[in-house]
Amino acid sequence: SLRALAKRYEINQKTVAKLQSRICVLDLPTGPKEARSTVLTVEEEAVIVAFRRYTLLPLDDCLYALQPTIPHLT
Repeated sequence: SLRALAKRYEINQKTVAKLQSRICVLDLPTGPKEARSTVLTVEEEAVIVAFRRYTLLPLDDCLYALQPTIPHLT
């Protein structure tokens, strides 16, 4: 029963019910379903990725090179 399992594992009965209703026992990933930047626009991200792929520079060098173009880049 839910009560027995909750007592055995020292968790809430609602948690037991939720876990029993899952198809898979693995934890689901947390956070937003689509990863996106809260600071950069999609276009700015694309510029940064294209710059890094084209120049093959380390991240720090890319940062210093792009900061004049994208001032809020940190």
